[in-house]
Amino acid sequence: MTELKVPLLPNQKTIFYDNHRFKIICAGRRFGKSKFASYVVLLCALQNADATYYLVSPVYKQTAIIWHMIKTILREWGMTPKVLEGEKCIKFDNGARIFAMSGDNPDSLRGEKLAGCILDEAAMLAPAVWNEAIRPALADSKGWCIMISTPKGKNWFYEMFLRGQDTTQSDYKSFQYTTYDNPTIDKSEIDDMISQLPELAYKQEIMANFIEGGGMVFRNFEACIRDEIYEQFQYGKIYVMGVDLGRHEDFTVIVIAEPESRKIVYIERFNQSDWEYIKGRIKIVNESYGKPICYLDSTGIGDPVSEDLIKMGVPVSPYHMNASTKPILINNLAVTIENRQIILPNDEELKKELSAYSYKITINGHIQYNAPEGFFDDMIIGVALAVYGLGDAASTIGLVDNFKDTEIVEGEFDYDDITDVLKDYEEEEFWGEKNYKVKKRYIL
Repeated sequence: MTELKVPLLPNQKTIFYDNHRFKIICAGRRFGKSKFASYVVLLCALQNADATYYLVSPVYKQTAIIWHMIKTILREWGMTPKVLEGEKCIKFDNGARIFAMSGDNPDSLRGEKLAGCILDEAAMLAPAVWNEAIRPALADSKGWCIMISTPKGKNWFYEMFLRGQDTTQSDYKSFQYTTYDNPTIDKSEIDDMISQLPELAYKQEIMANFIEGGGMVFRNFEACIRDEIYEQFQYGKIYVMGVDLGRHEDFTVIVIAEPESRKIVYIERFNQSDWEYIKGRIKIVNESYGKPICYLDSTGIGDPVSEDLIKMGVPVSPYHMNASTKPILINNLAVTIENRQIILPNDEELKKELSAYSYKITINGHIQYNAPEGFFDDMIIGVALAVYGLGDAASTIGLVDNFKDTEIVEGEFDYDDITDVLKDYEEEEFWGEKNYKVKKRYIL
């Protein structure tokens, strides 16, 4: 008889030897949920002839992770069952079958009589996957199910977890573990990972806590909102500028922040404009605040716009947004807000964006930030760029006494051009060009 190597960790053994039919495992990232599930379903298939098992992941691409784990374990065991890559099916000599399935269409999961099922990242699955597809398929054989997931707010997975804590529910059992409960991961690695996460993400993704509104990024931004009247440009102070570009559907957002007080002192938001107007607008606001460094999203069209602005005398520091740099920018803003290290304006559009902004974890384990469909994130990016600039500016506070030696001197430009940016208005004649619809322009 062949002895199989099944290197389960202590907490995984606790779950494995538990006799409940339906197990709900709420665990932090890298706890080893998928590896544990792979061992369980393989051992069951080898011991139960003609049985059928499902591995269900939220989307088709995600099935590749646990599918790869299972094939790797089989190779380590020296086993060569029939593998049907197209169907994502493994057929064993005893007639047992394991299918890796996608849960994005619950109807596609109907039909088979199941001996067991793994619901991978269950919190991301629709409730219909369990209620309408998997649970009925387990009825004939009184099959088992293991639901594994990092929590995603208080959704149906949370309800199942509560059921598993109810001692009157004899078929259900809940387990909860943090990332720290995996002894194979160096705790310093987890600590370093935590330092890059907002508090909400830390509690949910590492500590496996169920958080109301768990996908939100900026939960406590209201504590940073003020109705204060902020100053215009003042000699002796330095400022930083953040700009997110938009032209038609999206908005251009111009933000000015003052590092010493850590206040947002100016916001402008508009669209339906041509690039010449946008560049001119950035230039006039930049000059009106002493020509601070302008941190500008240089992705796509932002690259040539950055070059044009530099030629126009605007000191631009391009920030190229991609899958690696955007999380850094958003994390910095989220941590700044959580620590109440920024004062934000009482602006309805900004509050709407902050309250709706959310994150998700990709199949590779990365955090992906986005505004939900139908929402914008232009003001968030503009503010985030300005806050990013505050970190650079902080080291220069106290080194600059005034700006008398800069190009901002009396008589160099029309005073009306500067004071125009301080007004609330819907339309204006600007630089002799046609009228543009302005969505938001004011100083607080």
